[in-house]
Amino acid sequence: MTVRAFLVSLFLAPGVCLSQQTLIPPARLLLEDRWAIHGASVWREIKLGGDRYTQLAFPLASVVPLSSSLMVRVANTPYLASSDTLGTIVSPSDTHVGLSWYFPDTPFLILADANLATGKKAASRGKQVLTSVTTLRAFGFPVQSLGEGFNIQVGGAWAKEISTLFIIHAGAVYLSRGRFQPVDTLGLYDPGDEATAAVGGEYRPDRRTSLACDIASTFYGSDRLQSVDVLGVPIGSFFVFRKPGVRLTCTGRWTHRAENGVLQDAYASARVRISPDVLTVEDAEIRHGPEVELDYRAEIPLSRSSSWRLDLSIHAAWFSASEYRPFSGIIAKGFSAFIVDPWAGIGWRPRDALEVKAQLGMTRGTAEIGSSRASVNGWVFRLYTAIVMEGGRK
Repeated sequence: MTVRAFLVSLFLAPGVCLSQQTLIPPARLLLEDRWAIHGASVWREIKLGGDRYTQLAFPLASVVPLSSSLMVRVANTPYLASSDTLGTIVSPSDTHVGLSWYFPDTPFLILADANLATGKKAASRGKQVLTSVTTLRAFGFPVQSLGEGFNIQVGGAWAKEISTLFIIHAGAVYLSRGRFQPVDTLGLYDPGDEATAAVGGEYRPDRRTSLACDIASTFYGSDRLQSVDVLGVPIGSFFVFRKPGVRLTCTGRWTHRAENGVLQDAYASARVRISPDVLTVEDAEIRHGPEVELDYRAEIPLSRSSSWRLDLSIHAAWFSASEYRPFSGIIAKGFSAFIVDPWAGIGWRPRDALEVKAQLGMTRGTAEIGSSRASVNGWVFRLYTAIVMEGGRK
């Protein structure tokens, strides 16, 4: 892996770039100096206890290289979300515009992202409950929030290849978050700004295997919510919801690729995320639990010369419960889940400039919210298309 490819992959990690809730193009296409358009149709339905939650989304993204080192990304996801008891939401997501600038002769990458408030806001309480389920990352819905305010994120990363086996890196980002109204009966919500610094390294004993570890520290400001009267009318004053503090996160990753006479490309990975921090809100502390994710993917050519491939994959995730610890009262458990998603599909790639892939998967698992335990069952279908223009700028 080149230093440039490594730096690009840093900003594709979940939780780093603002476009995580929309379609993120494959890294191999982000490294191209050609225009690219990516589109998908994703339908996911799960049954949680006695209720059914459905989301149909159409992620769209475009990558436009302005030069060999400067790239613009734009993404938006129109979607429909519904529940048997909580109603239906039809809306575009917020629009994400990103700019990345790689310094050709130095191992630096500068990134700027803007969140344009084009998504639905000020939902009813019932629809806010609907999104509180679809925002849970364990369930894998493509759009994981209603619209937010105008956000700007700027940051940079540095990487150095110590040897052919080891790369070290460091980076920092600052996120300025704008006000918005999440529920129609509440006033404005003013989320605190965040600043994150991270260091890490990646060890590659061979070209197919890597072992990486990252440590990130996030400094966050106060979240404030505008007070309202009994009729839901804002009365001007704000009260503090989340107090300033620091959140520490440690993430470890292992990946391995294999090739043999049958499998053209097999990919296995394991990710462990630990947040040994305490988040302080108005009247309590929240202790985050660890997360573990395992993935395996394989591509099997239908023949030696065929551009058609059979795709097989399985994803397993365990999200341990966070603890809500009020300063006075009983400790409460938050959300926890164990989810397994097996997938099967077929892909067509006649050349590097075109890729079409259709996949069908199922979801099985269990979830606990507080003291309630429920089974999780569902299905998901995904149709993905990528087109790379031949006339991009160099």
